[in-house]
Amino acid sequence: ISVESITAMYINPSSKVKLRGDISAGASATASWSINDDSGVDLSSGSITPVVQSVSSGSTSFFLAINPNVLPERSQYTFTLVVAMNNANESSSASIVIETNGSPLPGLMDVSPKNGSELTTQFTLSASRWLDDDMPLTYSFYYYDPGSGKTSTVQARSEASYGESTLPAGDSDADYNVTCGVRVFDSLDAEAKVISDVMVSELQLDEDEVQSLVLESLTKATLDSAEVDMAVMKQAVATSA
Repeated sequence: ISVESITAMYINPSSKVKLRGDISAGASATASWSINDDSGVDLSSGSITPVVQSVSSGSTSFFLAINPNVLPERSQYTFTLVVAMNNANESSSASIVIETNGSPLPGLMDVSPKNGSELTTQFTLSASRWLDDDMPLTYSFYYYDPGSGKTSTVQARSEASYGESTLPAGDSDADYNVTCGVRVFDSLDAEAKVISDVMVSELQLDEDEVQSLVLESLTKATLDSAEVDMAVMKQAVATSA
């Protein structure tokens, strides 16, 4: 009898666990999977596949698949396959250890300044003091749009631990608060989240001021795009040289 893991032996709790036991029996027997008693896991309810199976003489495989989010994080689990002969007081077993990863340990998220005005104030969202064994950490910053309730990206996932953006005004019924957040990932994609509120007030502008502000934003966006294009062109020239 032997046991192996079809999936990795170090996994995120959000992943399925798939094990295979290879059995060679001289007569009919009963095979059963179990997990260490102190795990606190009910294998029968957490398993996609049966945990007990009758086997005939000869060679056969007995698979075990466990649903995502059944095994708690940052722990080791010993899975054992026992094969007991039906007509004799004999049994054989094999075990394997699976370890679960954990999401990055909580750090801090800060939004600076703590208050400002829509469209004009540049807010900086930053993360610090996050810890994990599986480096590097990556960060994705966002805010919840007060109008739609949907998330808008401030900075796509990268190793940069901060992002900058203007923000829309918050709802007056919510004291003009806008909720910002960061998702922190380790190298295995285990994820943690934290949010923070910032006050963003409405701008009181006349029509000419609004047009001027929009034009300024469009001009900046065009210049930024041109700088990116120039950097890409320089890189292409350097590569071909």
